[in-house]
Amino acid sequence: MWELNLFAWDISFILLNSKFLQFIFYLLAVLTIFNHEIPPFSNYSIHTKILTWDQKWLFLVSYFRLDKSNKITSLGLSRCIFKESNGKTIKPEEIFEAGEYLKDESEEEKEKRENIRQKEMKFVEGICSTERLLDEDKIL
Repeated sequence: MWELNLFAWDISFILLNSKFLQFIFYLLAVLTIFNHEIPPFSNYSIHTKILTWDQKWLFLVSYFRLDKSNKITSLGLSRCIFKESNGKTIKPEEIFEAGEYLKDESEEEKEKRENIRQKEMKFVEGICSTERLLDEDKIL
């Protein structure tokens, strides 16, 4: 999914222009779910948004859409992390604040954002648990 990797570079360059100190944006995992075929040579687009985040991870969801019908054919879920050059993890919310994305939020907007963040987190909790399949005692 090189398209999702390119998106990761795009977002890191956007955020690098913020007031925040230097950091590295890592795309660590991508889960792709294919629902319908993208016919060969078809034009398609990828629409990506922030799904949710916690104290460590930022989760992005990318929808692959056929240009002709706007039909969603597949989606990608990306797990990303921000690190300082010394390896220290930076919380996603700190990045948002440094980029002034949350600058003019009212208390009502903050509460609404937090409710949405918690609701969307339920989608990724089950997916994150699949990493336990990598435990050596689970490998056949």
